Amino acid sequence: MNLTIEKRDEGLMSLPEGAPPELIAGPISVKAHTYDPDFKKGFGILVQWRSRVGEHHERVFKMKDILADGGRSMIQTLADTGLYIHYRQGYWKHIIDYILSSSPTDTVVTVDQTGWYYDQFVTPSWVAGFSEQEVIFQNDSAEKLSSKGTFMDWQESVARLCQNNALMTFSLCSAFAAPLLSKLDWDSFLVHFLGSSKHGKTTLLRLAASVCSDFNYCDSWSSTSNGLEARAKSRNNMIVLLDEFQQADPESVLTSVYQLGNGTSKLRATKSANLQEQYHWNIVGLSTGEISLAQVLAQANRKVQAGQLMRFFEIPLFQKYGAFEHIHELNSAKEFAEHIAQVTSHQHGTALQPFLNQVASIDDIREKLTSRIKSISSIWFDCYELTKNNQISFAADRFAFIASVGELAIELGALPWSKGSAIMEIGKIFEVWVANQDEDCDFEERHIKNQLRQIIPKWQYSMSLPGEIAKNGWWRYERGELCWHIHRDAFKRAFKLHFDHQVIQTALFLKRQGWLHTNEPARGTFKSNVSGRAARNFKIFPARIAEQLGLSVDFSRFQQGGEA
Repeated sequence: MNLTIEKRDEGLMSLPEGAPPELIAGPISVKAHTYDPDFKKGFGILVQWRSRVGEHHERVFKMKDILADGGRSMIQTLADTGLYIHYRQGYWKHIIDYILSSSPTDTVVTVDQTGWYYDQFVTPSWVAGFSEQEVIFQNDSAEKLSSKGTFMDWQESVARLCQNNALMTFSLCSAFAAPLLSKLDWDSFLVHFLGSSKHGKTTLLRLAASVCSDFNYCDSWSSTSNGLEARAKSRNNMIVLLDEFQQADPESVLTSVYQLGNGTSKLRATKSANLQEQYHWNIVGLSTGEISLAQVLAQANRKVQAGQLMRFFEIPLFQKYGAFEHIHELNSAKEFAEHIAQVTSHQHGTALQPFLNQVASIDDIREKLTSRIKSISSIWFDCYELTKNNQISFAADRFAFIASVGELAIELGALPWSKGSAIMEIGKIFEVWVANQDEDCDFEERHIKNQLRQIIPKWQYSMSLPGEIAKNGWWRYERGELCWHIHRDAFKRAFKLHFDHQVIQTALFLKRQGWLHTNEPARGTFKSNVSGRAARNFKIFPARIAEQLGLSVDFSRFQQGGEA
């Protein structure tokens, strides 16, 4: 059939020779060509159309999908949304030809994951920031962000309630901070609010959710590890909210805490044994529950590892009413929580976009955040008279990051609080986290000291004289001080070490404390001659250890003599 297709206001018209014009499709146009962010693949077209009931639609169709079935799926999608499509299949080819022959001048980048692209923050519902390169979100399975009310009303009815409430302040600031974590190239992390039922934990999640969307934004720990992975991917550069930690599957938690923190999906293979595409994300997470990570893992006979605790910071509810300190003229904490639930149901999802619109225009945001984090951490260390080590410094930086973004939100007018309030309130939470740790807050060091408290009293009965067969090691006095030379296998068993690098790290820690002497620094061992044979052991000073750890051990059974 020899047809001419003409675009008119009412849609696409066929103009056959010697016959009247006929409408073959409703109003439709191709706005732009599309690419993935790297402009190397994902070529397609951005199509706009109006349905029979006047609804405007916009969608990206990838060229590889159009060519795969000759455009049939595209026609079905257009018809499904209400675009008028002529019932005669013979016309469909002409509609497809018209669409594919269009030559728009614009090029649009399409993404299927939230986050920063070309200095713009892109979500399924809106884009924040301004750039010459237009970017749009295209993912049919992604959930839209809900919004209701106005930004100013949210500030007055929701944000002001968080004043003088440390945990509530932390919740709001975390939601504002999540999109900026990637600016620092930091790994993801989660903060877990721990407390008994009916103490306001879920309200903290409700507040954080209100920054981005409604309460449906929250998820539950009862999800599978694959489900949590999918959620992290869909919330890249945003806050992830997980309720009811006690419902989590222990085996899933074991991998999920690491995986959420590492920000990379599992390696998976296709049926043809090729690797599927891996996904990446960068999130801040808030979690709530009645039990701790250690309690969940204990259900699977597992113990908490240091790496997990540096991805999962636990904060017990410590305020007057659990999650609340000031309930703002309400009669009870219960009424206060119900009031927050009511106001957030009417005011939500309006705060993040205007904040990020301003952040996107700050060229040196990384430098500003880094400087503030360093300053805030220093203030806290001085204020709380803390001793720095790797883990406490790592934690301090994460809490200071949340506080620094909170202060930025105050300066930009997103949070109606006084300057310095985020630093003060979140500092209280950091202080509680520190107080909730044992001794110097270093997990590995706590483990070593805890093991020493158990093994020093036991080892005193299993040390042999030099040259005798010994299960754990042998003893002698050297320069007037009792020394134990511990066999490598006994050393590994005592400290529950499985790998060589753990053995060396443990020995180095003991050396730093003055509890171990080595003449082989690379090994941490002490090489000596015993009965004419070279022996390599770990030489420790049990009396020093007992004194500094407050152990009551009688070493009188070891008679001084045979000094080196």
